[in-house]
Amino acid sequence: MFAMNDSFVRKMKRQILFIINPISGTGRKRTIPSDIVQYLDHSHFDYEIKFTERAGHATELAHEAARCGVNVVCAVGGDGTVNEVARAVVHTETALAIIPCGSGNGLARHLQIPQNPRRAIEIINRDVVHCLDYGKINGQPFFCTCGMGFDAFVSMKFASSGRRGLVQYARNTIGVGFSYKGDTYTIESEQGTETVDAFLIACANASQYGNNAYIAPAASMKDGLMDVVIMQPINPIEGAQVLLQMFTKTLLNNSHVRMLKSKRVRITRRSGGAVHLDGEPLMMGNEIEVEMVPHSFNVIVNPDAHSKRHNYLQDMAERIGDLFRTEYAPVREEHQEEDSFNLERFVKAGDECYESALDEVRNGHKRTHWMWYIFPQMSGLGMSAASRHYGISGAAEAEAFLAHPILGQRLYEITEALLALDRACSAHEVFGSPDDLKLQSCMTLFSSISEEGNVFERILSRYFDGQPCFRTLQLLYGKAEKEPV
Repeated sequence: MFAMNDSFVRKMKRQILFIINPISGTGRKRTIPSDIVQYLDHSHFDYEIKFTERAGHATELAHEAARCGVNVVCAVGGDGTVNEVARAVVHTETALAIIPCGSGNGLARHLQIPQNPRRAIEIINRDVVHCLDYGKINGQPFFCTCGMGFDAFVSMKFASSGRRGLVQYARNTIGVGFSYKGDTYTIESEQGTETVDAFLIACANASQYGNNAYIAPAASMKDGLMDVVIMQPINPIEGAQVLLQMFTKTLLNNSHVRMLKSKRVRITRRSGGAVHLDGEPLMMGNEIEVEMVPHSFNVIVNPDAHSKRHNYLQDMAERIGDLFRTEYAPVREEHQEEDSFNLERFVKAGDECYESALDEVRNGHKRTHWMWYIFPQMSGLGMSAASRHYGISGAAEAEAFLAHPILGQRLYEITEALLALDRACSAHEVFGSPDDLKLQSCMTLFSSISEEGNVFERILSRYFDGQPCFRTLQLLYGKAEKEPV
């Protein structure tokens, strides 16, 4: 027997990256970072947490993680986030994990990943990995379902509505259900060629759309086949029956619905239009090719899935609970945050100029006006309308700013960019006057609420000889050390 040293044990740990979409779905993800700290098995995993800032960012983060050999990348968000992460890890050794925090959570529900974050983390701790199938529609990967017709049309309406959740989806479904007439399609598969009038065509790798609405109840992610569900045109009364059957896994008993299995299908429609992949709408032409890619991506699964008989009453209770969490709890939480600090004012202002501000800092020359909302300072330092609107009220708001998934990351990133500039340049050369003094004020504020050795302290050391803004300290603490003469 020999004793393993700490460095050897650390090397044996698996690396996991959590990618959190701060916008998607429910308010449950607000507690995810603390849940990870509390419930993740730290003897098995070394972890890192990153937040997405824009569409496609999750794919970038996951692709880099897979390239660097990270063992697991966990998507924390809805089906769109899961798709972004999963497409980056296909055909790699990196496994996908899911903490479902979206409005539908189709893939997570198919895999019976618990909707409760703590229980989902417990599944991750068990670290059971299976190699599963995924699909492509005109080369674009999907992992749950793709399709065209009514469901794609609803997805477009849903995406443009600006709100998520089961209630909003139901509103859009009902709103277009009375007017949508279907289309004519030619379907070529291993079963032959046929031309059909269809309300929708769904190609399912997994069993459901999300919210336990089963479009292909018997679909498997391990058989290398898709379940192609063809629904004939229906009237609103028949639509109500279809809806009920989807939630009771009996859709294939409907006389207007039939299903075929195939590795590959070619679908031709009269004109181009909307399709959806994993619930996200996309415009494509009139010729659609869908194919399965068997056993091509690794996923952490629930090893106890299917061990118990399905409980539809429990499903309904979970859906009602999700409805209230999705539709109402997040709204209350967001309003509480707005009542406290209205940090959204910084997000909106930064959305318009942050990338250009970052470029200006990286180039060593500030040219445009963005100082107060990119490098915020204490309220009371200025007299302008911008200083009054964007002034930070105190330490609590500054801490909330740093903890904000978008604002904190932006401030750290642009501050690091400033630190990376050539040491010969001064703050005055980069920012001019009086913005160089505003930078000193901002760095003093955030250095004061951060741990020793933070990046803001390093800016003060490099650009201001370690001297803080004493007026900021006075506003922050009510008094300040005596200014040097």
